[in-house]
Amino acid sequence: MKTPFYLMVFKTFHAQRNQIRKDMESYELSPGQPKVLRYVLGNENCMLKDIAEACDVECATVSRILTSLEEKKNVDTYN
Repeated sequence: MKTPFYLMVFKTFHAQRNQIRKDMESYELSPGQPKVLRYVLGNENCMLKDIAEACDVECATVSRILTSLEEKKNVDTYN
């Protein structure tokens, strides 16, 4: 029986995500943090709403991620 295309895409997505998560663990990053870090590193002096819009998440989520990253000394935020 031939494997449906959608199932191959689904399995590929999950295999890639699982591989990326292993790398994230070595840097002590949780899901969502790499995307926020990437945006912040490329956009100095950005606002919370800009990060949320670019990452397609709520401002509260970005705030929580930034707080966690700041506690780990991965970013410095300025009020």
